[in-house]
Amino acid sequence: MLTLATISPPEFTKLIQDYGAPALLVFVTSVTLPISVIQLKKDPSSKLHKAIYVSNWAVAGALMLCIVITYSIVHFRQPAVIKGEIVGLPMEYEVRNGANPDDLYFYCRKDDSDARKGYVKYHWLAMKESKFNGPQTLSIFVYDPTSNVGYSKELKLKLEDSYYEQSLVIDYNAKKGIFTLIAPGKQDSNIETDDVSSSRVRSFMPDGPEPVVYAASSLDEDLMKRRLESSDPMIRRDARIDLAKLGLDALPFIDKALADTNSGPALLLGVLRALDLMGDNISSESQLSGKALKTIVFSESADNADIGKAAQDYIAKRSPLSVHNALTAWLKANQHKGVRLNDIALADKDLLCGEGRKTASTYRLRQDSSLFAEASRAFDQGWSDRQFAEQREQVYFADALYDWGLLLADRAVIEKGKSGANGPQLVQAAKDKFREFLNAVEMPKSLLYGHPDQIKQAKAYLNNSATGFLNPD
Repeated sequence: MLTLATISPPEFTKLIQDYGAPALLVFVTSVTLPISVIQLKKDPSSKLHKAIYVSNWAVAGALMLCIVITYSIVHFRQPAVIKGEIVGLPMEYEVRNGANPDDLYFYCRKDDSDARKGYVKYHWLAMKESKFNGPQTLSIFVYDPTSNVGYSKELKLKLEDSYYEQSLVIDYNAKKGIFTLIAPGKQDSNIETDDVSSSRVRSFMPDGPEPVVYAASSLDEDLMKRRLESSDPMIRRDARIDLAKLGLDALPFIDKALADTNSGPALLLGVLRALDLMGDNISSESQLSGKALKTIVFSESADNADIGKAAQDYIAKRSPLSVHNALTAWLKANQHKGVRLNDIALADKDLLCGEGRKTASTYRLRQDSSLFAEASRAFDQGWSDRQFAEQREQVYFADALYDWGLLLADRAVIEKGKSGANGPQLVQAAKDKFREFLNAVEMPKSLLYGHPDQIKQAKAYLNNSATGFLNPD
């Protein structure tokens, strides 16, 4: 039995979308409207009953309009997708996009899972603007590229309404040379086929190496976005691969997706993984905007674990210093152009402080003075990023001072004097840094800062210097 407990949120949303308005319309026309009619007949002079009667008709009309608009969006504006498989092909046979127009996108992927049986199969997908627009016939080439006079056929599949959002199977009988379409509730052995020359097949193929998936030289951004956001994981994966293959040509699209605050999780994950697939030979961070880099940095702590890991992997492989240099260069280039830089500067500060804290932790273990200098430099640069922010936003950079104070306090413990007490000069340096931190977050700024625990700890250190690490691992 189907209950709310067994329905996923997307399924529930789809039920509301498909049946919510019709159910309300049935309720209004069969319950509330008849009641208002009866009440009006009993007391025709009642203004209240007249208003209720008119309101019911108005609600019914609005629901009808809602149903029409929803139907229009679902059936006319959403991309129409048909997917399936071609099975039973000999190993040397290949499947290619046929003579389809540009507004009918075709994609196929080779699957060698049946190779031991001597067969190969292809997963394919066709997509167009809607069921009712564009071509109504799908063209698929099946051919043997190893022979000049080999087998070459063009399959012509009529795109019937019942095929959409379904998975079809086209089975090839090698002995009879027959293609059979197996669809839900239907089996058709009469798929229209035409013999075609190998030269005609190749005329529809791009120059250069022969990939299974074709990426156009000029990126179709709308199509790539739909593929990256597809509900099919295979389509999403191959879209990322295609995007990565474009190299530097893909960066404008990637930058736009990362910089857009309305980009969904699937799109963000797709472009981040595409960046990762590009490898170290493309210096992408130097060509991405500050807004895009900001998204990557903030995504390290995203609620979505996959996005967080993808962002962390990108920064780790490119090196935090390289990302920091790119962010700083962008900030300086746009500092006097009237661009809001607060969030980008905060991203750079977060990146620096995150690396500084990691280095400080290692310093406490190894007690290497070079690590202390490296961590101090990171906190100093993070605090300096406030120059790019508006005056009222600069309080959010104060955690760099707090982390710096912790580092100095830890050094005082590590390099304590012979008497067993913390080195007075180092303790004083830590106090000075904590005092600078408290000045930066003094009232009423402390209300904005939002870390009362840090303020409390800094004040405690000023009153009574700690004899141990303030933030032991």
